[in-house]
Amino acid sequence: MNFSQKLLSRCKLLEGVDRRVAEAWASNINAVYAQYGKNDLMLLQGEPVDQVGILCSGRAVGERLGRDGSASAVSELREGDLFGDILSGADVVSPVSVRAESRVEAVYVQLEELLRPRPGFEEVCAAVALRLVGEISNKYFEQNRRIAMLTASRLRGKAARYLLGFSGGRSSFKLPHSREAMARYLGCDRSALSRELSRLAAEGIIAFSGREFRLLRPEQLEELAG
Repeated sequence: MNFSQKLLSRCKLLEGVDRRVAEAWASNINAVYAQYGKNDLMLLQGEPVDQVGILCSGRAVGERLGRDGSASAVSELREGDLFGDILSGADVVSPVSVRAESRVEAVYVQLEELLRPRPGFEEVCAAVALRLVGEISNKYFEQNRRIAMLTASRLRGKAARYLLGFSGGRSSFKLPHSREAMARYLGCDRSALSRELSRLAAEGIIAFSGREFRLLRPEQLEELAG
C-alpha cells in the first residue's frame, strides 16, 4: 500500500470502519498524493473541479477572492475534511480557492472512484456513499446558516446570530473558531468584533474567556439576532 492510500484511510468518510478494512478498500482507489507549503493554493477559484480532495494533515481555508484581490474566508478545513466534494459532481467552476494555512498533505480522488461498487467491500462502499451525502448536506445547511449571519444589518446582530448558531441550544459552549477566524467567517474587522463581544459581556448578555462562551441572557441575544 502506498503512502497516499494510508492517508486516504484517515478520511471522515471511513470513520467507524475497521481500519484494516478501510486500508484494504483504499488500496483499490486511484488516489493522487500531494504536499503543500503554507499559503500554497490547493484549489483555484474559477477552475473546474473533477476530484474530491481529502485533507490528511495540516490546516487549510476556503476563500472567495474579490475583484480588488481581497479574500473572504468561507470555510476552514482540518485533518480528515473534504473539499471539492460538492463541485466534483457538478459542471461548474469553483467559486472559491483553497489555501494551505500550514504544511499540508492531501489526496485527490475522482468522485466515481469513491462511489464505484467494489466486490467484497459492499459495506464500506455503502458507508462511503451515505457519509458523502451527509457531508454535502451538512455543508449546504452550514452555508445557509452563514448567509443568515451575514445578512444581519449590524455587526452586533451578526455576532448574536453567530453565537446562537454555534451554541447548539446550550448555555455554555466552545467556539470552533479563533477570534481572527471568527472575524473572517463574519466578514468583519477583528478589532471591531472584539469590541462588540466585550460590549455584550459588559452588558451582562454573555461571558467568555478565549473560545469558551456562556449565554447569560439568551432571550436578549435572540432579540439582537432579529
